[in-house]
Parts: sequence; C-alpha cells; structure tokens
Amino acid sequence: MPRECVEVFVDGREAWKIGFSGFFSQIKGNVITVVLTIILSAGAPWWMPKNISTTKHDINLLSIITVLIIIIGVSLAIGFMYLKKRSIRSLDIKYQTHQLEHYLRDHQSDMFRLSEGNPTLPELKQIYDLYLSEVSNKFRNFFRVLIKDNTIEIAIRLAKDTSTAPNVLDIKYKTVVRTDGYNNNRGPNSTPISPDEGTARFLIEERDSKKVLIYNDIFKAAEKGAYKLTANDRNYRQDTVSMAIAPLNGWDGNELKMIGILIIASRKKETFSVKDVDSVSFIADMFSRSLVNINTLFSEHITNIGRS
Repeated sequence: MPRECVEVFVDGREAWKIGFSGFFSQIKGNVITVVLTIILSAGAPWWMPKNISTTKHDINLLSIITVLIIIIGVSLAIGFMYLKKRSIRSLDIKYQTHQLEHYLRDHQSDMFRLSEGNPTLPELKQIYDLYLSEVSNKFRNFFRVLIKDNTIEIAIRLAKDTSTAPNVLDIKYKTVVRTDGYNNNRGPNSTPISPDEGTARFLIEERDSKKVLIYNDIFKAAEKGAYKLTANDRNYRQDTVSMAIAPLNGWDGNELKMIGILIIASRKKETFSVKDVDSVSFIADMFSRSLVNINTLFSEHITNIGRS
C-alpha cells in the first residue's frame, strides 16, 4: 500500500505493527500462522504427486513432511512473537529517550520564563525539586525498559557546600532525590560523600576518561574493600544489591568539575554489564548539560533575591 506524501505521528511505539512482519507479529497473525500449520499438516500437501510412494526404507515420507510443516509453522509463530517483543522494546527505549529530552527542554524553558518575573526562593525551590523528581522518574523508566529490570531505582547526589563557617568551603556529594522505590526512611540517615573518599574520589580522579562504575554486588565489594557501605546500605539491604554509577561532569562557573553522581540501583545481582555503559554515560551527559544550565539560572536568582 503506497504511503501518503505527508504523515503525522505522535510517537513511534506502534511502528512494530507495520508491514508483513508486523502483521504476523500481532495476535491475529499468530492465529493465522497456527491455523495454516494445522491445515497443512492435516494431510498430504497439494503439490505432492498422488502416485508417489509414501514409504521408503520403512520411513513414511508423508509423516516426515507433516512433521516438518508443524516445526516450520511453530518456529514461525515463535519467531514472530519474539520479533514483536524485541520491536516493542526497541521502540519503547526510543520513546523514553525522546520523553526525557522533551521534558528537559520544556522544564528549562519554564525556568527561564519564571526568571523573567520576580520569583521567590520557595517558588524556585519548588520547581527545582519537581525537576529533580521528574527527571529521576524518567531515568528509572528508561533503564527499566533498557535492562528489563523492574526493580531499578534512581538516586542523584549533587555537590553541596556543607560548611557552617563563613568563607569556608566543605563540598560533599549529598543525595538530593531518590525514586519512590527506595525505603522512605533513608532520608534522615543519608550520608554525604566526601570528594576524597570512595566512589566520588575514583570518579573525580578518572574524570577525563569518563568511566562508569558497575558493582555486581555491593556487599561482596565492601568485603574486599572496593566499596564503602553507608548506614542506609546496611539498614536497607534490600534496596540496592548491584549498581551502575556515573559522574555528572559540568562547568561550575570556574572550571569543569564533577557536579554530581548518578546512581542506578537494582535489587538483583549482576544487573548491569559493559553493554549498558554507553547508555549510562549518555543519560549522565544529557542530564549534566541540563543541570548546569538550570543551576546557573537558579544560583543567579538566589543571589538577586538575597540582594532585594
């Protein structure tokens, strides 16, 4: 069927239904495949000569042909179902990626519109917190589809000045948002990470190589001294077993630094592998770019509010 000269689509998640393979990947296509298999295996094929000997060396040729038809039919049905599953997953990954980029663009525009007025600090904090919450949820959706693991949760640590003394900086990486699959009691016991210890130190030292850390089992890693367990890791062991950790690198106003840490956690062992590294790095880089833009705008207006 010829295509129209102009086509309009909202998203591409239904693309797997298009074409010959798409038709047979649907339920009606699977049914037709099964029915045809039953019909063809019910007797001798129409193309088989009537006068042919059906036996040779005690092997019934008709039975062999029937079995082959059944095997081919079942294989086709299974193949089309597998193709459907793979196609839906691939299209869903693309959809989740688009939704993430779409949200980052729209939210940044909202922040700029808000900046044209005289925003109060509570207004800024509310939209900033919403931004972090929505982004982390979209990250979770993306990785759950990509890795096929519905236990995946997201946590984001950002560089914060924790010093209470004037003119003294004490930068640590504090958890600013977690998706709702984590235990609700983690917040009060959250432990900031110093830049000179654990995963933060490794990621900072390896910033130029943009490495991603994959922990197949954080508890075994801790036993070997390759991971420092926090109080929450010990108290809520079921929340995180394996992790992928990526640096959030961006301009802090003076130089390129690690402004945060993206944590993708799973309740299962050995969830992540080398094939996921590029996807993790892609999401981290995309988020870093958006985060720098919004943090710059956010900081400027906090300063302006303080002067007013």
